[in-house]
Amino acid sequence: MFVRSQFGITPELLRRLDLPHINERNMMFYKGKGCESCNNNGTKGRIGIYEVMMMSERLRDIILNGGSTDDIRRQAIEEGMLSLRESALRKALTGITTLEEVVRVTMGDH
Repeated sequence: MFVRSQFGITPELLRRLDLPHINERNMMFYKGKGCESCNNNGTKGRIGIYEVMMMSERLRDIILNGGSTDDIRRQAIEEGMLSLRESALRKALTGITTLEEVVRVTMGDH
């Protein structure tokens, strides 16, 4: 069971997560309350986070012209793709996971 608790996501943490464009003001996150079923850690089970890139004409051109992975990623994000961290952060904001779990599973992907 999650309980809503407001606690500090700081600009420094957002920079560490490589999400400096996110406004941390008024963000509320959930923290697991804990119970017997979850060994008192407040979480149980797994849920996926996804980075899905929809192909566009512009992305196709970048790929066919030998663009770098950074070029492709930059264009995909410009066209609305969420990074793994952003996907995970959205789940934390809706109470599906915790901010600690977002940090734990996404800090190595960049």
